[in-house]
Amino acid sequence: MSNLTGGRASTKLNQLTDKIISAPILPEDEKELDEECKREEELMLKEKYKESLKRRHDLAIVLKTKCNKEIARAIMRDLDEQGFDTVLAECSGKQVRLTKETESDTIILEEPSNARVIFVAYDDERAILREAENLRFRKFKRPDDQTAYDKDKREKIDYLDARIIKHEEKDFFKVAEKEKYEGGDFNTILTDGEINLCVYKLVSSLQLTKSTSNSYKALPVNVYPPLPNEALIFYLLKHGYITEMVPLHSRSRSKENYKPLFESVMKQYKAPVEDLRSYYGESVAIYFEWCNFMARWLLVPSIISIILWLGEFFNADARDNTLFNYMFAVGITIWSPMLVRFWRRRCSEIDIEWDNYNLSTSAVSFRQEFKGDIRINPVTDLEEDHYPSSQRLLRYIESFIISTPFMTLAFIVMISSLNMMGYSDKDDLLAWEFFAQMARQGGIFEKGTLMANIPSLFMSITMITIGVFYESAAKYATVRENHKTKEAHINSVNIKKFTFNFLFYFGHLFYVAFQRRDIDGLKKELIVLALVDEARRIFSESALPTFMKYGLHFDKKFGSAIEEELNELTLPEYTYFEDYLELVIQFGYVSMFAVAFPLGAFITYVFLFFERRSDAYKIEKLCRRPLSLNTSDIGIWDEVMKLISFTSVFTNLFLFSFHKTADGVVSQGCESSSYFIGIEHLLIIAIFILHAIISTKPKWVRIFLQRVDHKEKKKLILTSALSKFKGAFAKIRGIKFLTKKD
Repeated sequence: MSNLTGGRASTKLNQLTDKIISAPILPEDEKELDEECKREEELMLKEKYKESLKRRHDLAIVLKTKCNKEIARAIMRDLDEQGFDTVLAECSGKQVRLTKETESDTIILEEPSNARVIFVAYDDERAILREAENLRFRKFKRPDDQTAYDKDKREKIDYLDARIIKHEEKDFFKVAEKEKYEGGDFNTILTDGEINLCVYKLVSSLQLTKSTSNSYKALPVNVYPPLPNEALIFYLLKHGYITEMVPLHSRSRSKENYKPLFESVMKQYKAPVEDLRSYYGESVAIYFEWCNFMARWLLVPSIISIILWLGEFFNADARDNTLFNYMFAVGITIWSPMLVRFWRRRCSEIDIEWDNYNLSTSAVSFRQEFKGDIRINPVTDLEEDHYPSSQRLLRYIESFIISTPFMTLAFIVMISSLNMMGYSDKDDLLAWEFFAQMARQGGIFEKGTLMANIPSLFMSITMITIGVFYESAAKYATVRENHKTKEAHINSVNIKKFTFNFLFYFGHLFYVAFQRRDIDGLKKELIVLALVDEARRIFSESALPTFMKYGLHFDKKFGSAIEEELNELTLPEYTYFEDYLELVIQFGYVSMFAVAFPLGAFITYVFLFFERRSDAYKIEKLCRRPLSLNTSDIGIWDEVMKLISFTSVFTNLFLFSFHKTADGVVSQGCESSSYFIGIEHLLIIAIFILHAIISTKPKWVRIFLQRVDHKEKKKLILTSALSKFKGAFAKIRGIKFLTKKD
């Protein structure tokens, strides 16, 4: 409940109270004064309710049509009884009826809507801090609260890395000691992202029994009762009464010290990762950290690629000399696996810097939808839900069977389109004469005519359409796989979607490169893809959605907090897949086709400059607020990049050894074969040696983790010894007691 009060009504009520206290009341006036006080109290409450209806909220619970007003009010009562402040917004066209307990108000929207939403705010700072303690956030304590012994000890330490000392000064946050942490204030101890996550967790984990919950009582009798320890929100989601629960920007952006993060990204060369982490959480920050890392690693290859391009541009003879391109490609085949290796090193550092090294299995985000049989864990001796790996293997086979028709259809569309585009000769293995003749002289798609663009357009539209249906099938198959954690579920969906997109983006390139062995044609395709695709992405992800959202009025203002929050709900959810996919595809262009496309490194470097800004704008302005989640790596994309970097060894050497010369003859003699096999072996050996030498954890990280492990063991030994001492002391006291009794 908001603590705001109506100003005019409160003043009048105070005046009446003073009048009652200061002057004697006649019996005939007592009734009139009581009625006047009651009217003023009602007026004050109404003004208080109206003021609270205008407040900003932390999150929104979107209701389905089957959730009638009675059930919605019951959900609100459950949340209100737990200390949350709720308001129900029922939209009908441009009119919104706002209901809070027994009071209601109406506002008019600029744009029509039919949403039914419960907006939730939470002001109990102590409860939020307790949730932060439960989530085991680590925080720095004030320097003046460290003991003199610790200060003296730190000053004498000269054998430890400064980063180890810095991160050991962090401690698990405890509400009882909140004044000892840096800032000492609620808004300085916790970031916006952490506050939003705590409120989200408090609402989503709320557990009520059927006897104590208004919501359960309001539901139809045929609805199954909740399972033991089942959260109210998940129960309502499962039975189709609510659609989703969405974190909101509204309250965070209303703070005086809020600065748009998009502006910070625009002003700086590197994305401000820590600022992004403070507001959006680590799942967004890790993406921008990866962009920064890729940009640093692309700097040297991009400079070399510009030099090679300038050499070809000013020296016509250099275009036929592939020696420098070959040397560049060999360098890239070493560079790409090293990039992946050093990124893993960086992730191990982030693991410490973002305090994720202490996360136990209990902190892993388990899926509520997971279904398993109860068994005793052989390690912990505790009961747990378990799904046999043999059954999941069958589900994987089922997923493969579901995916195969879509992949086969996409392959057929791609090959037939390439034939219609003229990318086939009669002796080609994948030459389909029926389609190939359409691209020849006199055919419907003859080269050089306007109709020649139709096959390319047909392939793009058809592949995208197949991809939409395939994505739905992939999600269905992944649900059937019954993964226990959200991370495993998301990774499984992403690997299925990437497999299809790999065929979409690289299928025709592999056909031109390895079936036709046409480096010049491959180079043209790569240039068009790299330039046109980047322009398309920026337009489709930022420019077009902005135009659709704001029209021609970019300075449009919203009329109220509720209207702004309703507008947030109309925005699409931010999904990480497309952004990661774009970077991985660009990495594939640079790594796998360096012989044909050295300039790809520079184009990708420039692409990253614009992509960071485009993505920051998209997240800030055009998407809902993502939930702040803990992470310190990029998930399955790390393995995808590792696979691409390993593949680049073979693709680049094959292109150099077996390509068509200027007169159209394929260079594939014994000499080329010998070079291919010999250099391929040398490169793979070199990569394995470098992998063996370069650890995925820097020295300071290894020492830090060893120190953490050592301290945990010491604590365990001390706890065990103390427990034994208490047991022995209890026995001695028991013996003395019996002796006295005798």
